[in-house]
Amino acid sequence: MANTPTLTTYIFRVAFGDPENPRVIDVRTVGRDVQQAEQFFAKKGWGKTESRPMTAAAVTAWAALHRAGQYPGDFDAFEAEYLEVSPQESVPVRPTDAAPDPA
Repeated sequence: MANTPTLTTYIFRVAFGDPENPRVIDVRTVGRDVQQAEQFFAKKGWGKTESRPMTAAAVTAWAALHRAGQYPGDFDAFEAEYLEVSPQESVPVRPTDAAPDPA
């Protein structure tokens, strides 16, 4: 399979709650989460995601959590609750391979 594409997913660590004892969730994002962040930025009139990387990371992580059923609320609720969104790693995945286990 010489021309099998490799996809790259990203893992974000999201902290909620008390800064002294946060609840932490690691979430794997996929392309449609990034695309949703881009659409969200356009709808809000915020420009391109590259112009606000921290906000783009937060929206992308929210989209992934929402997609995975780990956060049911809208972005406004998420924004009011989260303490930090930090990138953990990128993970190359070949579509013919099984996806890595969720974090």
